[in-house]
Amino acid sequence: MSIPLYWINRLHAGEVLCAFMMAFAIAYKLHYSKIVRNEYYGYPDEWMPSVSAVIGDRFPERNLFQFMMAAAGFSRLLLVVCSAVFLESSMIFITGFLRTALAGACIYVPSGDCNAFHDLAMILYLAITIYYHIVLLKKLSIKSRSRSKRLLTCLIVTIFPMVLFFTRHKVYKQPGAYSFYAMVEWLLVPLDVMLDYNAFKDLLGYVHLQLISNEKRMI
Repeated sequence: MSIPLYWINRLHAGEVLCAFMMAFAIAYKLHYSKIVRNEYYGYPDEWMPSVSAVIGDRFPERNLFQFMMAAAGFSRLLLVVCSAVFLESSMIFITGFLRTALAGACIYVPSGDCNAFHDLAMILYLAITIYYHIVLLKKLSIKSRSRSKRLLTCLIVTIFPMVLFFTRHKVYKQPGAYSFYAMVEWLLVPLDVMLDYNAFKDLLGYVHLQLISNEKRMI
């Protein structure tokens, strides 16, 4: 059972990364000057588009991204259910399901449609992501959680400069601050994906060790 689940885990990570990279490439090619413009500045003061601008503002990248993420949602929910079953934890299922729902809220209600709702969904997504992985790490053995723990630490640390640059943009209206905010925001994407990938990989290793341990007890 671990072999197909391992490939589903790979598939999910690949789907999500491809969706973001495809959206960025298309948006950069077709609408660069429009997606780097914010409420205060445009190019050349701002030169890096935010994740929200890339995935939610323009056709066709918005529609293709939403389609690809809908496909990735099936594998995401399957991994959440398997994690909850393997660890016998209702909290893993609840928080994992909430993460998926909040990710959908960020994707299908972009900032251009309702900025307040989009921002709230993103903040809640990050908060529940951190909580979800803390709960997951506590369930796993010490040996199987080191890489996921480092990735989670990196994700948490990355949030601080993102808030700093957003404050400089929103409060102090500093030219270029939003581009630096966008760079940090884009860094969160692979961190989040790789954290999920490694966490489930660690989980499969943990389950394998548990099965071996149970077999030895039976012998």
